[in-house]
Amino acid sequence: MKKYTQEELDRALKDGVKDFSGCDLSGLDLSTSYLFKVNFFSAYCFETNFCESQLSQADFRYAVLVKVDFSRASLVGAHFGGANLSCSNLREANLREADLYNTQLFGVNLEAANLRGSDLRGAALEGAIFAPGWKIVKDEESTNG
Repeated sequence: MKKYTQEELDRALKDGVKDFSGCDLSGLDLSTSYLFKVNFFSAYCFETNFCESQLSQADFRYAVLVKVDFSRASLVGAHFGGANLSCSNLREANLREADLYNTQLFGVNLEAANLRGSDLRGAALEGAIFAPGWKIVKDEESTNG
């Protein structure tokens, strides 16, 4: 697995590289980047910053995207099937028509995210936040005051 430094990543993006499949991009800053149709298949991204980036139709299938900041990012038609987005921030992200089939969305912040037309079948949503004070919990964890 190739581990990128910030300098190597900046150079690769400047050179037009669009395939980061299987790469480690942990801790890197890709905020406000134009990454339309970029391939992140099976990439490893821990605490990576994609805030306000253009990621429409990007391929994140089977990627590890834990504690990633996707806030206010455009992810229209992005493919996340089988990915782990646990504890990531998708606040105000545009996920219209995104493929989130069989994804792990444990503790994800989806406040004000646009999920219109997205496929959430089989997604694990325990602890996901959709609005302030609204969190999904398993039935056995629910309590009646």
